[in-house]
Amino acid sequence: MANWKDLLKTANIAQSLQRARTGLEETTTYVLGQGGFDPTKMLTKKCDCSGFVAWAIGIPREFPPGSNRWLDTDAYWNGGGAAAKAAGFPLLKNVAAADAEPGDLIVYPDHGGMQGHIGMISGMDSHGELKVIHCSKGNFRKFGDATRETDSAVWKIQAKTRFMRIDFDAMRRYAGITGDTPVIDPIEVVAGGALHHSLLATDATLQLVSKGKLELTRTGMRVSGISAVQQAMNILAREHEAYAIDLGVNEASIGIFGPRTETALEALQADLSLPQTGALDAATLLAMDELLVKASENVEAPDTSDISLPTSGSTEIGNQPLVFQLIREHSTWFASTQGERFFVGNRVPFQGRVGLMNLRDQSSPIYDPAEYANTFDHWAHFIAPTVKAESRGHFNCLNTYDRAGFTFGFLQFAAHVADGDFVKFFRALLQLDERKAYFPDLELRDGRIVQPTENGVVRLETAASSDPLKRYLNPSGGEVENREVLSAARFVHWCAHSKAHRELQVKVGIDTIRQKLRTAHNKINLEGRGDKVCFVVADILHQGRGTFVMMKQIIHNNNDAAAYEKLLTIGASSFPERIQTIRAEVAKLEAAGHFGTRKYSSASNDLI
Repeated sequence: MANWKDLLKTANIAQSLQRARTGLEETTTYVLGQGGFDPTKMLTKKCDCSGFVAWAIGIPREFPPGSNRWLDTDAYWNGGGAAAKAAGFPLLKNVAAADAEPGDLIVYPDHGGMQGHIGMISGMDSHGELKVIHCSKGNFRKFGDATRETDSAVWKIQAKTRFMRIDFDAMRRYAGITGDTPVIDPIEVVAGGALHHSLLATDATLQLVSKGKLELTRTGMRVSGISAVQQAMNILAREHEAYAIDLGVNEASIGIFGPRTETALEALQADLSLPQTGALDAATLLAMDELLVKASENVEAPDTSDISLPTSGSTEIGNQPLVFQLIREHSTWFASTQGERFFVGNRVPFQGRVGLMNLRDQSSPIYDPAEYANTFDHWAHFIAPTVKAESRGHFNCLNTYDRAGFTFGFLQFAAHVADGDFVKFFRALLQLDERKAYFPDLELRDGRIVQPTENGVVRLETAASSDPLKRYLNPSGGEVENREVLSAARFVHWCAHSKAHRELQVKVGIDTIRQKLRTAHNKINLEGRGDKVCFVVADILHQGRGTFVMMKQIIHNNNDAAAYEKLLTIGASSFPERIQTIRAEVAKLEAAGHFGTRKYSSASNDLI
């Protein structure tokens, strides 16, 4: 079946002009934000100027689909907008008015509160005046058909009008047809405007929809913004079953605007007394946002009783994708796969956010330092008190309710830090063959986590940010989404059934703690200091309850015994339970000979 890339392979001026002419006399209605999503289909009956031009060129107006790079009048006017910026080269070139030819575009941008406008030059009349094929509200009012061939008068009166020549070869290179597979960096968006729920408000496409500049309709393709809408509808479906959208096995169809999404939107529109179009317009989105905010305000008191479910020893991971079914019982989430049902977490509120936690799980594998001492020597015991304080020793400790977005493991690796402990841990997991059973859609490229798609490679983390990875695992902090539960279920099950998964937790945890000690030595000089002192310094840094300035004075003015006691006072008033835990654990380990005998050496960054 032909797709938009097949059209772009052969696209040229003649093909685009022919397509533009086929759009004439089709009785098109002008609707801002519609049309041009799928150039392989006939021109839609509702369209705007940018959608018509994209369709005529033979490319989708979101270029490529799922990238959040929309070709509107501003984008055409400046050479391709976000698409050109991502490509690193212009997709259209500005030419002088005297050099404009048929097939070139004539465009002015939004300005002064007015919409921009664009058309395709189709020729000249007998007086040497340009003729333009374009889709406009004025055409519809005058002729009853939005798509017409007219003169260029509407552009002549605009001071910012430009003539842009399509660089088809540049578009092919950008789309990966003649060059490397394109890399898609998710667009960072600050919440604001008319949308209030964090699931919807931080999506660039949905912000355009909320302003009435874009209207999303069923395409059968991946469309930016739709994955957040699907998650939102499935949250609302917990009280209104008709809103449910089946996204297939492990949400394989997430982001694709197909008939199920359309039907669910129609059901919502019917309840809201809105036109039942199945399209996502501003009115539907704003009402959905309001309902979602109300739904997230309803937080049931979590069940605090312990849960202990038997873990099946017969589950084989292999390298085939496991199918997870998600089960909600009031505020508690479970999942099942291969006949095994297991606890995922409780829905809990925290400082204006909502997420999952799972400290009730008594069937979780527990960290035993003796089990790892042969591989990691004294470091296996060195991290044990921090492990106890962070997770009670639970390898599968989960938290998706705080600002980190997704935190997992016995040392609570946090996903919000670029190149941080969670990112390093996840990279290591994705090098295991087992990753195909849990995250078959992810892989490593150049040492970074990416998600290959049909339209390019989505980069989920860089040296500057891990926010896209955090949103992949947990779309928002405003509610517990199905995607969030699925991500959590995958980690919980993988941890329970894979020794390699747990060993990597230990390795990354020890590497992280040792790096903190190296950093601390460079700041406050730990040379020759005892292991108990070094441990408290590392624990303070891991939790973030103190500064180097606070620790430096204690280290420099006290012997090891006094320094240990005084370091434990940092943060003690705010975290008394943690201080009590690590004090007790260190005492037990010291009695067993695992603390109190080693000193820090900067030469090896080790305790010797």
